[in-house]
Amino acid sequence: IYLGMIFIYSGVSFLFNSFWFLPPLALVLFVMHNGVITREEKYLERKFGDEYLNYKTRVRRWI
Repeated sequence: IYLGMIFIYSGVSFLFNSFWFLPPLALVLFVMHNGVITREEKYLERKFGDEYLNYKTRVRRWI
């Protein structure tokens, strides 16, 4: 989902031939990683425990 959002964000930049969309992408990635993904992973660890930890070892964060 998050990787798709990055592709869409980048695609809009190329579609409008306006690369000023790209520098804020670093901020978007930072907020997504620290504000969303990290908290989401902690929640999933609490909810599913070892099952989720096992899943994390097999699946990369940015699918």
